[in-house]
Amino acid sequence: MEQRLVNKKHLTEQEIRTRYITSAIRGAGWPYSHIREALLALCDALAAEVAAAEEVRARLLQAVLNGG
Repeated sequence: MEQRLVNKKHLTEQEIRTRYITSAIRGAGWPYSHIREALLALCDALAAEVAAAEEVRARLLQAVLNGG
């Protein structure tokens, strides 16, 4: 089986936690029920992207309505 090397500099914080930290904690014997990953940062990032997209859509609509 071919083993792929991963450049850790290109991983997100979430990917590092999931691949390395969570697996190490599991290896130490902790059950999944005692391990949680925060989703708040992801939710905040998605909310910011949605807000930015809504602003762009509103500006485009205004430009169309104003004829320009």
